[in-house]
Amino acid sequence: MRSIVPPACLARYTIAVMLAYLIEEDHILVSFIAGLRSPALTSIMGELTKLGDVWVAGAIAVVVACFLIYKREIRSSVALMLCYLGSAYTVALIKDVVMRARPSAPIALAAERFGSFPSLHAALSVSVYALGIALILRKSHSRHRRRIGAFVGVALVISIGFSRLYLGVHYPLDVLGGYLVGLMWLYLGLRMSGRRG
Repeated sequence: MRSIVPPACLARYTIAVMLAYLIEEDHILVSFIAGLRSPALTSIMGELTKLGDVWVAGAIAVVVACFLIYKREIRSSVALMLCYLGSAYTVALIKDVVMRARPSAPIALAAERFGSFPSLHAALSVSVYALGIALILRKSHSRHRRRIGAFVGVALVISIGFSRLYLGVHYPLDVLGGYLVGLMWLYLGLRMSGRRG
């Protein structure tokens, strides 16, 4: 037991130092992004970020789910809705546990009620938009359509995530954490829908 304690303490110390470094970099990056603001870009980012709102993403998920039902893709429709709800609840649970404070003024351009880590907008950009596009195009034989779909999906994910940083309501680690939650549910969604490959 004595030989285990020092390495364990060293591991804890190393993790603490790394987290402190990452958090410091988080603040530096979000301050740098705030310096890029302009009235026109702020207006664009304000509209882009709405796509990740829980009610907007939910409405999109319902529309896509109905389309999938119309195409007789019942499993895919159910998978998409479960991933939307799963992402929202997973993020809410983590927020309650971590309780990380959000950036404050003058960095933050908007006030948010809930914790900062992880970003729900980032999670939903993956588990709703990216997954929705993947499910719609899963049976397409057109490489061109698939490439366009992949481009649109990636563009939405990046744009929504960046909008949260630009508006100063999240730190980079928050967005990264949201992406990871979204990716987890995207993977589960593809499995639930019966997709192969």
